[in-house]
Amino acid sequence: MNRRKSSRAAKCPICERPMRKNGHTSAGRQRWRCDVQGRVLSWQWAASGNTQAYQALPGHVRRADAVCCDGAAGAIGAIRIRWPKARIQRCLVHVQRDGRRDLTAHPRTVPGRELREPCLRLGGIRGIKDAAQWAVDLHDWHERHRDFLLERSWATDDPTHPRALEGHTWWWTHLRVRRACFRLEHLTGDAMLFAFLDPQATVPGTIGATANMIEGGINAGLKRLLDLHRGLSQDHMRRAAEWYLYLHSRNPDPYRVLAGHPAAGDGTAPEPRPATDDRLGTGIQMPGANPDNIDAYEDGFGIRKGWVR
Repeated sequence: MNRRKSSRAAKCPICERPMRKNGHTSAGRQRWRCDVQGRVLSWQWAASGNTQAYQALPGHVRRADAVCCDGAAGAIGAIRIRWPKARIQRCLVHVQRDGRRDLTAHPRTVPGRELREPCLRLGGIRGIKDAAQWAVDLHDWHERHRDFLLERSWATDDPTHPRALEGHTWWWTHLRVRRACFRLEHLTGDAMLFAFLDPQATVPGTIGATANMIEGGINAGLKRLLDLHRGLSQDHMRRAAEWYLYLHSRNPDPYRVLAGHPAAGDGTAPEPRPATDDRLGTGIQMPGANPDNIDAYEDGFGIRKGWVR
């Protein structure tokens, strides 16, 4: 295969820094990868993830050629308003998770077991030919099980069914299988399932197929931070989250930020608690050294279960 040679490194469309070579596409075009990835560009506190909340996110990214998201309606709505020409890539991990939720790990019906196979194959799609074959297999599945998807249940036949008790006269018998099937078909038709394979992308190979960089890189660490520091007040949790996000931003400078805070000893900040042993450093409390002022968060004072005798 003849591969095109690039004379100079492409620039990242987000941070505008030079990228390094990262293999080639199936068509022979050079792939590029930005080393400054997994960075937080901005964040916004919101009560819910609706379109207005996403639109309130500071607009540090003026232009976006493609966006990979988990499929939240608010996020997609905001993307289409702010960047109407941007391609939207649904995270394949989230798509697989949605399919597993509807079909379960062990579907009871034969069509459900057969549909689970394309869901599992999503993570292995590497080229346009693989994606085309996957779409053909999904279409063939739909044609084979069209009657299965159209089956209905009637309230007169099962008056004790929850839907009958809610006042419905009929409902789809295999609702979860229908939902899993139509989700995959709609995503394929809207070009959201394999946007990362688009050969017309501005910089080939830079569209991610999953949101793992965020979920496993940023969000996982943030959740782990709050889990390890259970017991913080709401204001302290917000401050901890903000510090974590700031330290994972592009060019964090915590010393400059801390320089603007009042120093201890000027009457505006509490003095550090003196140590009972100079070898341990300032602010460390020795176990049992100060029984009148026990630190409840000290190791060994966690929640315990059992009888007290």
